[in-house]
Amino acid sequence: MNEYIKYGQLDADQEKFNLLENSAEKQNIKWCQENNLSFLAYSAIAQGLLTGTINPDSKYAADDIRSMNPLYKRETIIKINEMINSSFIPIAKKYNCSLTQLAIAAVSSKQNVIALCGARNSKEAIENAKAGDILISDDDLGKLDDIVKSFLDN
Repeated sequence: MNEYIKYGQLDADQEKFNLLENSAEKQNIKWCQENNLSFLAYSAIAQGLLTGTINPDSKYAADDIRSMNPLYKRETIIKINEMINSSFIPIAKKYNCSLTQLAIAAVSSKQNVIALCGARNSKEAIENAKAGDILISDDDLGKLDDIVKSFLDN
């Protein structure tokens, strides 16, 4: 990003960032925090994977981006759903929120990070917006990070 600012003003960085796909945290987000820029995180719910609603037997057309995403392999979806059921649901219950809201709130909890959320209807838009009212404790954020790290390491 230092190269970008040689040529003009940089107001924000937009990258994929969610609990499962979090590689931007160490470089891009850190840089944005250090330089007081916004980081716009798209795919906060990992294309639905963090909602717990993806069926492992779902089939995607060849031109659907999910068909090319290794996280959408049947065995991986099964593991993600197991992780969600065993570890994420208890945390969501603690905050009286949906899994979608938990995932969005976790992303938004990072300094300078704004979660960009899509919605197919007004119900989803309202659910997503309510995530802004959820303040997850540092302890629970650490638990979520640890849970995902353990999942990704296996």
